[in-house]
Amino acid sequence: MIPGRFKPKDADSFTYPMIMELLEFLAGVPTFDAEQDELFSLHAYLIAAFGDIPAISMILRMKGHNGIFPCRMCLIKGVRVPNTRNTSHYVPLYRANHPVVLAGDNAEVAVYASANLPLRTHEQFLDQARHVQLAPTSAEEQHRAKACGIKGIPLLSHLPSLFFPSSFPFDFMHLIWENLLPNLVLLWTGKFKGLDEGHESYELGPGVWEAIGEVTKASGSTIPAAYATARPQNVAEDGSACTADSWSFWALYLGPVLLKGCFQKEIYYKHFVKLIKLLRLCLQFEITSEECSEIREGFQDWVETFEKSVMEFHCSSIDGTDSHSIRIYYQNSPDRVSTCPLTIHALLHIADGIEAMGPVWAYWAFLMERFCGKLLRCIKSRRHPFANIDSYIMAVGQLDQIRNRYNAHDQLALLPPKGANSREFAFAECTYPHACSNRVVTEFSIDRSNVGPMFSTPKNPDYPRQPSLENHRHIDYSLQHNAHHH
Repeated sequence: MIPGRFKPKDADSFTYPMIMELLEFLAGVPTFDAEQDELFSLHAYLIAAFGDIPAISMILRMKGHNGIFPCRMCLIKGVRVPNTRNTSHYVPLYRANHPVVLAGDNAEVAVYASANLPLRTHEQFLDQARHVQLAPTSAEEQHRAKACGIKGIPLLSHLPSLFFPSSFPFDFMHLIWENLLPNLVLLWTGKFKGLDEGHESYELGPGVWEAIGEVTKASGSTIPAAYATARPQNVAEDGSACTADSWSFWALYLGPVLLKGCFQKEIYYKHFVKLIKLLRLCLQFEITSEECSEIREGFQDWVETFEKSVMEFHCSSIDGTDSHSIRIYYQNSPDRVSTCPLTIHALLHIADGIEAMGPVWAYWAFLMERFCGKLLRCIKSRRHPFANIDSYIMAVGQLDQIRNRYNAHDQLALLPPKGANSREFAFAECTYPHACSNRVVTEFSIDRSNVGPMFSTPKNPDYPRQPSLENHRHIDYSLQHNAHHH
């Protein structure tokens, strides 16, 4: 845990203790096996790290998503919005008409092929990191860092079990549910970075999105609880308040139904539905090599359609057919290059992450985000919040070990089922099992009949929360009495 409200200026100073422990695990740590009553050498290997784009950029010592080379997976070069003070860099595939390319610099790529991106390799990544680290002056260091997007040698490179950058796939939760989907909604509602529709008409009509939000909220009364952890929110009232879970449920189950017939042209709806089909493929528990190829080709086509022209054919009274070029969001316009942030380009690397690390659920941030939510609720002291967190993590870890060691999941459940009478789950006697099967250990029993139910809440506010001194004495006496009989 890193204390404070802001990210650390030197992340390596916080990861150093962890790296030292992992290096010890590589060599092997003597560990006691309670089942076999013997020591063995425990080895552990870190093979993956995940998080949102800024967090991974920090531990990889990269410039980040606003740098000239923002992608950690490939060396695509970013471009700025021309004639503005915006210093952010964006990564469209097509930039042949961008002023930087038209200036005549042969080093500038006019069009990147989605199926043939300049991927980074492990050796290249570390060579560039060393080249930056060994710069003779700080000015030269900055110059070299801009040329590759890497600011130095990451401390994690000392672990031979990690490969750069394949061991750091894009996190699906942040990439899709907290960036891609909300940005699409901003485009549909005309609120994306002050841009209009350009030459197209992908924005929803007046009141359409508000109606979709109301229907989304009302749908909660007919949706089984197994499909969602919480009732769907009104996505139109405050989309920023929607969680990743909310956007995930809306996109996978409600969006394709509610958006049907809402766009002026069906191609916008088909483009969205194709995205949902690809996301469903990514969320499978098992993904075959054929499905991985389908995901790769599908995202390549989706991103290209997001950017470049699409020909729409329709009937004409003159020669029978006519065509119209639809460019959807980017429209190959330099002034609209902000519609192509790194979160759009990163879709082209989803299949790479699946091939390297497995299905996206194996390394997404849902688990860690929920764990952080539990940590937040455990803080009881404003003066010593981090001491509270440390104590909570230690206690939970010890309880998990006991629960797993003795298969006591039901007996050590700290909370009763929701909606149940708490007194029904109180027990009068608790037996502690033997610590080791091959050792003689005294078995103690605690008579809780005089202590009160485990989960009961006193109705009288003056009633002490802890058992009285008399009850404490009764517990001690029960321990001594049972020990004597055993």
